[in-house]
Amino acid sequence: MNLPIKLALALILLTSKIKYMSKSLLLFATLLLVAAPAIADSCNKPDRVHANDSYCLEADHSNKNFPWRKASASAKNKCSQFGKMIVKVDRTAASDWTWHLENSDKRKKSGTAKIRGVYCCDDLGPRNICTWEPGDPDPVDRIYIDGDLDIPVGFG
Repeated sequence: MNLPIKLALALILLTSKIKYMSKSLLLFATLLLVAAPAIADSCNKPDRVHANDSYCLEADHSNKNFPWRKASASAKNKCSQFGKMIVKVDRTAASDWTWHLENSDKRKKSGTAKIRGVYCCDDLGPRNICTWEPGDPDPVDRIYIDGDLDIPVGFG
């Protein structure tokens, strides 16, 4: 959950009086609408790198149907020294899971919806962290100017 959303939620809890509740809920809804497009518009299918094609992403998933349906996924950022990796767990008939892997700890989760795959989001995080391999230049941070232009920093 983003920091502004957490702050808005804390504000709602602190101002739990009835006359302030509607204003707090309105503020929370506004912050949610502003913050949601940034995440929702990211990591579309063309920007995803499958875990099998990413040296830095160690991931696995399984789908079991007997005696009941259970799907589980795990992921680990093997290149955490280069920065945060954004991972998308693509699920059928349910919302996808998006994980921000900042260190080399393994993240695990399970649910009932079938998992299609685990992907690294190439349009988020340090440039080339999803496609980096040993011997390549280190992944670099992205700089966005006016929201359109992204310039690699560190090459030269």
